Amino acid sequence: VQTCALPISHNDQRSCHNFQQTGHCRFGTKCIYSHDVNVLPSATREKPDDTPEQQKAKADYYSWKRLIKSPPRANDIETIRLLWSGALDILEGEDREGRQMLPRDLDNGEYCGLQHMKTILTMQTHPRGHRTYVDLARPFLLVMSHPALLDCLTVDTSVGNLYNFISGSNGSRAILFFQNLSKNLLEQHLETISGDSSTAVEKTLDATTITLRELLRREARAAFNDDLPDLLNSLENIAQISLGDSVAAQRICKRVGEIRTMVARANRLLHEEEEPAVNGVSTTAVTSTYPREIIL
Repeated sequence: VQTCALPISHNDQRSCHNFQQTGHCRFGTKCIYSHDVNVLPSATREKPDDTPEQQKAKADYYSWKRLIKSPPRANDIETIRLLWSGALDILEGEDREGRQMLPRDLDNGEYCGLQHMKTILTMQTHPRGHRTYVDLARPFLLVMSHPALLDCLTVDTSVGNLYNFISGSNGSRAILFFQNLSKNLLEQHLETISGDSSTAVEKTLDATTITLRELLRREARAAFNDDLPDLLNSLENIAQISLGDSVAAQRICKRVGEIRTMVARANRLLHEEEEPAVNGVSTTAVTSTYPREIIL
């Protein structure tokens, strides 16, 4: 008995399930079901293309990512400038995915983000280099104090790792960096006083105090660093000298006061923990561990 197969019809009114869901079908033209775009789900059919601004933001992100894939080179000022100003542009740009990937990329052990961070944290100033130091440090601090990093729970683990690296042992790396920054800020102010300089100092001090406050929030041991009180005095003095009685100076000094409160609280808690409980003697209750359960 000879049977005949039904002819394949490409005009079958039933829609291809794969094409409906994804817009693609692995059978291509051999599929017997309809690939009519008019029956695609609205989410697939009406997906808008990226705007020119979004396309540029994505391109900028991939250009920036190439920078952290290579280790830093000695005295490569231009790469430092491009890396941190580029990172700031991404955080303030239209590419949401890029904003969330940036801290993860910096924290990624396969890239060189932490090495680039160490480069800027350990910069040294030579004669007439005060302005260059501050101009390079400012975008780095604006990145680390940016709301896209500090207020986003999805990247909090990576941001915490970055702050841990900035801190170093008991805050030693961070405090030394902030000390160098404050000296260079003061020297820059003494060298040139202008409206532009005041604006730059305001941005730098704002980012510095936000970053320092966040550092102490995440790295409690940094509050016990012996050089921290002098650093806070220095930042407050620079704000008053550079910005006078302005609203900006008041805002920065208020934040310095908040940091002092954090330090005082940490030291008070440490003192309470170390203080003997009764008549100069403290005891610890020891409970017997016998018999112990044996885990085979």
